[in-house]
Amino acid sequence: MVIWVSPRVITTPTWRIFDAKHQDVETLARALSRYCQGKHKPNYDPTWVCGDYCVVVNARWLTFSDTRLWDHRKFYTHTGTPRGFYVVPAWQMHLRDPTWILRKTLHKMLPRNKNRKHMHQLCKIYEGPYHPHHEQFRPLREGQLKAPQLAFDKPPVQ
Repeated sequence: MVIWVSPRVITTPTWRIFDAKHQDVETLARALSRYCQGKHKPNYDPTWVCGDYCVVVNARWLTFSDTRLWDHRKFYTHTGTPRGFYVVPAWQMHLRDPTWILRKTLHKMLPRNKNRKHMHQLCKIYEGPYHPHHEQFRPLREGQLKAPQLAFDKPPVQ
């Protein structure tokens, strides 16, 4: 007899911190998408959101693998009004909002399904070295459980 337990019961999201200083945008977004989806966990299920929270600091100092990409990489957006389509180069978008390039790249690397929005919300990106999530990174006190644990006194009757 096989007892199936939902991955949501077993999985508790943890918090991970990433330093984006002098990191390549695509490489960092690939690693973030893996952790936001939960593919690093042994009980990964693509139908559940079982990823971890990812905090990215120092997004202001992101780089591209090739320095020419700051001029050649274009981002296309639309305001929703007629003739609202515009093209912005990467260097100009980086001056406006340094976190936007990484958020957009991460959004493209996540799977295209209904859980995409929820997986994207697991990633918190900050421009500088400071973030408001210090409480989540504190060490646990003795006797405090990290995740709810299932305990059985005796095996189930077959």
